[in-house]
Amino acid sequence: MTTSTADVAYDADADSADVDNIDDLLPNYPPEPTVPNADLEDTDSGDEAAPVARTAKAATGIDRALVRRTAAKASELLTAGDSKLKVLAHLLGANADPIDLTVAVITAPRNSTRAASDLFEVADADPMEAGLVVATLPKERSKALWALLLALNEVKGVLPVNDIKAALAIAKAAKKLSPAAVELLQAAVALGKRS
Repeated sequence: MTTSTADVAYDADADSADVDNIDDLLPNYPPEPTVPNADLEDTDSGDEAAPVARTAKAATGIDRALVRRTAAKASELLTAGDSKLKVLAHLLGANADPIDLTVAVITAPRNSTRAASDLFEVADADPMEAGLVVATLPKERSKALWALLLALNEVKGVLPVNDIKAALAIAKAAKKLSPAAVELLQAAVALGKRS
C-alpha cells in the first residue's frame, strides 16, 4: 500500500494544545553561516591560508563588470543627441529611447552595424566599381543600405525595383554622402559599441 502525505500520522493533541509561543512549535535549526563582505574579494590579507571571500558573481549570479558597462552605456546614451540616437536605433532595430537602446547595444550581435560598414565600403569604393559592390551584396543588405540612407536623409522615395538600377541608386547616394551624414553615422556606430 502506498502512503501519501495525507496518511502521515497527525497529532490532534499538539494541534489543540494551548501554545504560549508559536516559536515553540517550529523546528530549531542552527543559523546559516554568513560570509562577511561576500561580494568583495579578500586581497589585502597577507596570510595565504586565509579563505578568500566569494566574488560578486559567485555570490549573486550577477556579473558586476557587465552591470558597470551597462550603466556606463546608459549614461553615455542619455547624453547623446537625438539624431545620433535615431540613427543608432535604426541600425539596431530598436526604439530611440536611451534605456531601450542601452539594452539593444548590450545584447546586440557583433554585426549589428553591418549596414554602416557596407555603406562606408561603397562610399570608399572606386566610382566605377561602387555599383558593382552594391550589386554583389545580398538583396536584404542592399535594402538595408537604402533604409540607412533614408534614415540619414540622404535619399528620398523608394528603392528602384530593378536590381541594377537599385544598386546604381545606392552607389550614387553613397558616393555623395555629406560630411555631416558621415560624421553622424560614425558617431552612431561608436555609440553602438559595448565598451
